[in-house]
This record gives sequence, structure tokens and C-alpha cells, in this order.
Amino acid sequence: MAGPGQAGAGAHPHGAGRAAAELFTVPESIVLAASASALPNNLSVLHPTAASKKAVFAVSSMNAVVLAEVDVSARVDVREVTHTVACGTIDKSHFLCPLSVIQAQWVTLDGVQLLAVMGIGYVQLLDRKERQVFRYAMHRGHDGGVGSGDSIHARGVCIVRKYLCFGMSTGAIMVCECSVKGGKVRVVHKADLRGAHDAAVTTLCRDENNRDSVAMASGDATGRVVVWNMDGLDPLLAMGGELPMHVLGTLESPCMSMVLSHGVLAVASFNGLVTFFETNEAKRKILEIAAHARSPTAIAVNRAGTLLASVGEDSKLMVWHFPTLSDRSSALAFSAVIADRMLHGVTFVDTTDAVAVTAYDCNELFIFNRTSGLL
Repeated sequence: MAGPGQAGAGAHPHGAGRAAAELFTVPESIVLAASASALPNNLSVLHPTAASKKAVFAVSSMNAVVLAEVDVSARVDVREVTHTVACGTIDKSHFLCPLSVIQAQWVTLDGVQLLAVMGIGYVQLLDRKERQVFRYAMHRGHDGGVGSGDSIHARGVCIVRKYLCFGMSTGAIMVCECSVKGGKVRVVHKADLRGAHDAAVTTLCRDENNRDSVAMASGDATGRVVVWNMDGLDPLLAMGGELPMHVLGTLESPCMSMVLSHGVLAVASFNGLVTFFETNEAKRKILEIAAHARSPTAIAVNRAGTLLASVGEDSKLMVWHFPTLSDRSSALAFSAVIADRMLHGVTFVDTTDAVAVTAYDCNELFIFNRTSGLL
């Protein structure tokens, strides 16, 4: 097996470790209202639109969600930061949730941009004005499964068509068929997807780069990786039954983060590996990378589906060439170290391909601007 920071079999012919100046600039930082928690996948971005040139970053911080607006009119530039905004009204700096926030992620439901906040005992959806438009409460004995009781929590969320899906510590995946009316999210039907996971679901994703895809992937604390065909949800919600799914495999350690792009699923594991699977017809492992010396905490793919960013507790940001169904290879394109920091969140910004990174116990958002270099 290749060492940390190296690709395994089928490595990209360009080789690893391109000069930083070829792909990204040295990082600049934005001061946040509070420090990031030591949680995986602790960064999400609401991408700029034609109407607004501002990206809105969401970071979990203890029992709060911190939002930071950044003007990305040309490319991300910290000198153009407008302000750090509150997720609520308490002291204009925090939105206090009932219990600790485990994950905050931007989603789009029925064409409406919402912030999903998941924690111990609840899932919330907040609109752009930071008002609660949906709440799902988990209570003692819910599902009677793994982790039931007061400590039950949600982690991992995605929207597939009209379905809001989130993973639970019971091993189930809650699916809610939703519509947005009058500024509120209305649940038409809901169901639990069970049987695929015997341990807590730790990560969930859909193909963000292919809006026509009906695939969803899930990973759990034992390393089991599952891909679901969500096309059968309508009859399932109406009449019951089981949803088509396929177990891609069980990795050697817990799943920490995953992304799906054009039929290729990347899964980051606690042991430092990033494993790639084909999710279309073949449904098989195609590549494995020893990405980090310590646990990776988050991965992200750019909108073009050409680059994968990973961060970990080894203080490293790594950017890889994302393999495709026609070219099952990868190589390191860029790496950087944020000294003495455990990194816990990473995302690309659509308009510029800049990479943003968060770190535990640090109130800075690090921005790596994209240069005009390779890819």
C-alpha cells in the first residue's frame, strides 16, 4: 500500500506533489464569530448565484452555527468579506439550539435554500432569514435500535429530488417526502430505511454534480458502505416495502465522509484511506489512496468533478485528481499544511474553485484561492 499522501495502484501519470503555486495560492484567513467544533464535515457553503456574489459558509461551534458571508465577485478575497452573520438573534452571533450541534449543511429543497442543523435529539431546517421551517424531534426509545434513548442523534443529510434524507445513530435513515409552502416545509410522507446498517450512520451523500441521478450513498461506524436507488421511494412511502440498495463493501474502519460525483463514490475512512467505488452497473472498488497519516475528517469534490479535497487531523489539506469511470486513476495535485491545527472541514466554492478549510478550536476560515495553473 502507498504511504500517506500517495496514490495506490493506477496512479495518475503526472505524479504527486505539484508545486503549490501551480494550483492554489497560500491561504488567507477570515475571522469567524466562534471557533469550530472537533466534528467531521464541519464546513458547508451556500454557493454564490447570479443575483448574489456572496458565498455563505456554515460552521458548527458547540451548540451554535456560525455563518460567514464572503464576497466572491471575481475570486475569493478576504479583503471583500462583508461580515460574519448570526444564525439567529441571540447576541447577533449564535443560534442556540436545544442541544449540541453535530452538523450544519446547506441544502436545496423544492428550489428553496435551507440550512439543515443536526444534533442530539433533533433535526432542524432554517430559511435564509434564520427562521425554523422544519423540526424533527427524536426521543427516548425511537426505533428501539442502536443508540436509542436520550443520546440519539442525526448525522449526514442530503436531498434527493423531493426527499429529505438524514442518517441516525440507530442505524436507520429517515426519509421525508417534503414540499415547501408558505415558507414552511410540509412533510407529506415519511419512512425509515432500515436493514442496511447495524451501527450509527455517520455520513450520507447524493450525486451533487448530476441532478438527474437518483443514487444516494451512506456509510456507518463499522465501515459499511451502501448505495441506494431512490427511484423506488414513491411506492415505498405509499405502500411500504424495501428500497433497492447494494452493499459496496465494509471498510477496515469507520466512514468519516463521502462524496458522489458522476457515478464514482469517494469514502474517507478513520484509518487515513480514501476509497473510490463505481456505483453504476459494476458497483465495485476501483481505487484506494493512503491520503492522511491520521484520520481524515472531511472530503469535497468540485463542481466539475475533477478535483477531490481532503483534510484531516494531521493538519494537511490534500487535493487529488478525481477518478472517473473512464480513467480510474488519481494523483496528488496540491498539498498544504496548516501548522498545529486539526482540520475538520473542507469545501470548494463553485464560482472560483477556491478551497475553504476549518480547524478545531480555531476561529479562522482558511481560503486557498485557485490560480490559473493546471486543471
